[in-house]
Amino acid sequence: MNEPNGIWIPDPVLCDPALNHAEKFLLSEIIPLAMNRPCTAKNDHFAGRLGMEVQTVSNNINSLHQKGYIRVFLNRK
Repeated sequence: MNEPNGIWIPDPVLCDPALNHAEKFLLSEIIPLAMNRPCTAKNDHFAGRLGMEVQTVSNNINSLHQKGYIRVFLNRK
């Protein structure tokens, strides 16, 4: 069976007026990476996939965290 290409945005995410477009795309990338374990992808991964600056990804991750969509654990090695 072929794996789907692209992103799928869950309806509750797509229809949430509290989220901007970048947050919706970012969250749609995070959800499948965090299905059975914490998502460990770095900001530069999302920046490359979504055509965003790393700082923009960081700002949107912080916003998603503040809105209660994700939990953030920093690992600075």
